[in-house]
Amino acid sequence: MNVRATPSVPLLLSLGVLAVQSSNGNKSQCGSCNQLTSQPINQSTSQRTTVMQRTLTNIAIVLLAALACGCPSTATPAPIVVATQGVAPAVDYSNLSAVLGKVVTSDGLISCSALRESTARLDAQLALLAITGPSKTPQLFPTDDDRAAYWLNARAAWAMKLAQAAGCPRESIEPALLLDRQFNLDGRMMNLPQIDAILAADRDWRTDVVAPCVCLERAALPARPFTGKDVRGRIEAAFDELVNDPRRFKIDVAAYRVLVPMALWDRREQLTREYDREYGGQGPHC
Repeated sequence: MNVRATPSVPLLLSLGVLAVQSSNGNKSQCGSCNQLTSQPINQSTSQRTTVMQRTLTNIAIVLLAALACGCPSTATPAPIVVATQGVAPAVDYSNLSAVLGKVVTSDGLISCSALRESTARLDAQLALLAITGPSKTPQLFPTDDDRAAYWLNARAAWAMKLAQAAGCPRESIEPALLLDRQFNLDGRMMNLPQIDAILAADRDWRTDVVAPCVCLERAALPARPFTGKDVRGRIEAAFDELVNDPRRFKIDVAAYRVLVPMALWDRREQLTREYDREYGGQGPHC
């Protein structure tokens, strides 16, 4: 499904709310606090989210986001620094390809046991990413597509490493351990939100929305690394997959509410403007 080709989607997004969920079983997911763990969407859990009213003026938006859940904050965790001795800069995602092929489950999350078995290859990929990148070695990333592929791959790799460092398997990961923890990447210390800020500046607004993670609040991990040659088509495909995933994009007709990932919610004003330009009108209509 494509947003611009489906008039109802921007309208629904502009009326959306976000619910933070946790995964089941041996699959790790970024979450906020244990009391915000997975609940089915039905009337019995209506107190956990706000039901949208039929008129825009009566809508109450509840954003149960990982960074604004009202739970006690934790101290910023120590950074993770991967060793880079003896590693030469190169654009090579072969280790990431092997890890994704073994670790990513059919639903785009991770097998924690497979991740433990893939630690050496994941660390080798992270070491290469630490000394290679658009800032550290710009000559190796001459195009926007090369750079977009790098940052999407870096986010996928570090999301897995951070989940592992947080004690995978767990049903939910403390936000600070996933979002605040720094690591060496592209010749500097960074964290996931800083990667997201770079992706948000890409010419395609969907690039940030499909940034992969180990949680249902973000897009699924890819089955293979992005490349400069295929990144644009795969961003489009990943976005379509995201909005068609009922676990990540939920339309509850009976309750008059839509639950969407935060990264997509953050684009609500832009999507509404594009909807108005494309189809006419002024803002959402109920």
